[in-house]
Amino acid sequence: MTCAIEKKRRWRNQLGILAGILGLALLITLLFFKNYDKGAREFMLSYAWAAVISATQWLGHSYIFGLLDKKYSWKDHLLKRAIWGSLSLIIYSATAFLAVQVVMYLLIEGSLPENPVKWGLRSSYFAILISFIVSLIFVAVGFFQNGKRSLLEAESFKA
Repeated sequence: MTCAIEKKRRWRNQLGILAGILGLALLITLLFFKNYDKGAREFMLSYAWAAVISATQWLGHSYIFGLLDKKYSWKDHLLKRAIWGSLSLIIYSATAFLAVQVVMYLLIEGSLPENPVKWGLRSSYFAILISFIVSLIFVAVGFFQNGKRSLLEAESFKA
């Protein structure tokens, strides 16, 4: 019985992740892609591009936070956890975003823009900005979840 409940919970979690990635991809498409309104093909290409960006960012951030959770607990290493979390997310995000941009640009356009260094720096700027915002959200959520967990542990210890 417990196994079935666990499978159902895992399935819901995976559906939630997929819905989050697809929703984020739609938001990215509408905010950052300029040619999505030129037809169904352009919209689908823009959306696919945004979905790859969303998936690499979402899954990469989750993986990094999982590793950090094992190494630095929020309770014992709050400052280290927040600093390492933010730095690693920003570095990962910029690198992964730029890699996706290069691959997708080559696949869809057939070549890189005329000035790839300027394009790469501008793309990385947006990735770092978005990553900084996302890392703040992840750090805040982790901090508050740990605070809630600590309060529950303290209350159960008192009882």
